Amino acid sequence: MWLIVVMSTFAATLVFKLMFLACSPLFAPIDVRSPSGHVAAATVVMGGLAVVFTRRLAAIFPAAFLAATVIGLSRLILGMHSLAEVTVGALIGFAGAIAFIRFAGRPPELKIMPLIGVVVVVTAVFHGFHLPAEAAIRHTAFRAAQYISVCRGTPEYRRHPLSGLSRVSTNSS
Repeated sequence: MWLIVVMSTFAATLVFKLMFLACSPLFAPIDVRSPSGHVAAATVVMGGLAVVFTRRLAAIFPAAFLAATVIGLSRLILGMHSLAEVTVGALIGFAGAIAFIRFAGRPPELKIMPLIGVVVVVTAVFHGFHLPAEAAIRHTAFRAAQYISVCRGTPEYRRHPLSGLSRVSTNSS
């Protein structure tokens, strides 16, 4: 069940990113263009790991709050997100943590050696690998905005290289 909650939280983060990016001018007053997926992921994963390691549901919120704070501050310091984007990411992650409490049931018995093995393999396979996820999300959001009439015609939509409106004609008569 833990995996389902985490994947659902990641899916919710993706939906919010697409929603905010597709029509970002509509959300300008709250300064959210792309909620922090790093903060959402860290919040729900740390909350879940705290339960698995301590075997107590009460451990979710302190661990989730610590993860949201540390990762959120890192995203702010790096200039990757605004405070509002970090906050929305944390709220998505906390919603996942709450779902974990609601649906996960009793924590499973922890088998440390398989866990260490998985961590080592995942680290070795993905070390130094950068996924171009954000570019794909932005492209998908732009495509979605083409079908949402309220989003077309915004300055950001017109500036997008694929909109057809940002291309300058090179034909001279």
